[in-house]
Amino acid sequence: MYYVASFDQHYPNADRIYNIMQVDIADSPLPDDFPIMNEPAARYLRAAFPEIPNIAKASLAFPQEVAIGGDAHVLDSKYVEERFFDIFPVETISCIDTGEALPPNSA
Repeated sequence: MYYVASFDQHYPNADRIYNIMQVDIADSPLPDDFPIMNEPAARYLRAAFPEIPNIAKASLAFPQEVAIGGDAHVLDSKYVEERFFDIFPVETISCIDTGEALPPNSA
């Protein structure tokens, strides 16, 4: 619980970030530690709460094989909408500038 209540506190808009998790217990009885929201729920929230400026959908993905510097790795992955980075402005390590759109099929 400490992690869920504190992981985003260093972001400039921390007092306005809320984490909503949708748990599908058919796959596992344990909740995921990543904010998950499917398309119908995200669409409903955007329609029901138009005053909220940014609702970002996130979803699970299977582990993906990626190449980093020519070496193959298998990484646990999640999918997020671009607006996720408006809420969580993270520093990029290489390739694109912060705020620049990702090309399709990239991470």
